[in-house]
Amino acid sequence: MITKQGDSPHAPVQAAVFSAAGTLLSTSLARGIPITEVSRWLGHTNIELTHKIYGHLVPASWDRASSALDDAYQDSRREP
Repeated sequence: MITKQGDSPHAPVQAAVFSAAGTLLSTSLARGIPITEVSRWLGHTNIELTHKIYGHLVPASWDRASSALDDAYQDSRREP
């Protein structure tokens, strides 16, 4: 773990990689990639860790679920 800018000669590269990975994961979650997939990509042994770190990025999943259920309900009410 990097604690100060000068701790390692590789610190800027490590910070850039960490930042890019965080952007990829955050964007993936925000765009609807399941958190279970992101957890697998990260190599986490359980989803709890992934949810603890990135769970705040998936609140829209409730909105997507609500929309999907509403659409299914509306489809079921349409006459064939």
